Amino acid sequence: MNYCIYNSPKHMSFTGDPEFRKLTMGAIGGPTEGVKCYPGGFEEVETVASPPVPVVPKRPTNQNTAYFVTPLKVDGDPEDLEHNWQARSGADFIKANVPAELGLRRVTFHKRFTPPGAFGYVVMCECSEMLSHLAAAKEFLAKIRENKSDLYTGLFQIHLPYP
Repeated sequence: MNYCIYNSPKHMSFTGDPEFRKLTMGAIGGPTEGVKCYPGGFEEVETVASPPVPVVPKRPTNQNTAYFVTPLKVDGDPEDLEHNWQARSGADFIKANVPAELGLRRVTFHKRFTPPGAFGYVVMCECSEMLSHLAAAKEFLAKIRENKSDLYTGLFQIHLPYP
């Protein structure tokens, strides 16, 4: 998954930038066989954090940070999904059951703003100590998948440093 944050009007980053298109359509250095790409622009619609965290920075707080990420398709009424996203995406389950040592920092709900694609929404659960407790994270991921078997949730970390 490629995840980028731009400090520009949302449409500016998705038009006329061949490097961005190359990045979203495959791995750095070219497309990777067997990898499916669903490029699109998503804006953060809601954040749940306890205690509250600043809206900025979006960067991880340390190198142990990783994410549970769930892409969501729009089946039925989009307004219902937007209203009940925490229950339908498994975010409620994660917030209630995530092992404390993973350091759940925030849960964010993102809505697609570019033309329709395979996924209309994405939920990201940021855990500041996940990579320090990877075995516990993988075990909890299996529990998430058992609880929400109709969704795909995966573990992701940032591989490329950025300024």
